[in-house]
Amino acid sequence: MGNQPDILSWRPYAEVATTDEPGMVEYVFESDSEEEEQDSVELLYSAFYIDECILVKTEEQTEPVSRLLIRCVPGDLLEFRVPGSVPHWAVYMGDGYAVSLQAEAVCNETLHQTSGGKPGRVVSSRYQYEPLQKTQILQNAMAAIGMTGHDLCWINSECFAAWCRFGKKQFKVNSEHHGSAHPYLLELHLGERVRSLEFSSLEELILEKRRRERLHHKDCMREF
Repeated sequence: MGNQPDILSWRPYAEVATTDEPGMVEYVFESDSEEEEQDSVELLYSAFYIDECILVKTEEQTEPVSRLLIRCVPGDLLEFRVPGSVPHWAVYMGDGYAVSLQAEAVCNETLHQTSGGKPGRVVSSRYQYEPLQKTQILQNAMAAIGMTGHDLCWINSECFAAWCRFGKKQFKVNSEHHGSAHPYLLELHLGERVRSLEFSSLEELILEKRRRERLHHKDCMREF
């Protein structure tokens, strides 16, 4: 394709499990034959809707939950992960509790339970959207607690947490028309190399981004 962005075709949601467990995401645009080696080097990226920057991932340090508790405030978005795993996102509610989409249920748990023993970081500013008022963010999260199965309208924990904070319908399942247009652009940054991928919805972009994060390994500077 030369320097042209790759256009990834749409697949039905029936092919995607609503879980954050490694190996369960079946929404695949290309071969998954890459080695899944753990590596401390993270994949950096940015995303755009037409000409608007909507997402930026830069170098960010993770820290133990005990230290994270000191820094986060109610309404913050938190991400827990270790290299090679699927990131888990949550909304911090205060008093050491967080709400997140886990497997097929929205749960309110202590931060230690939510993290599953993984280090975390505050990612409230990763999406470039204007956040809702803190009270609305917390109300969104509280209203979803206990939802299961067919009541869920988010494909993973990132979509759920981001929807709580920003209120954008684009984070919900089937919220955008999947036609021939591809207004979303994901740029994967590997050193000085950049690969661009096009999508027809934000949900598609997030699914592929998370897959790339999980598969990224120490040979990331090789030719794509």
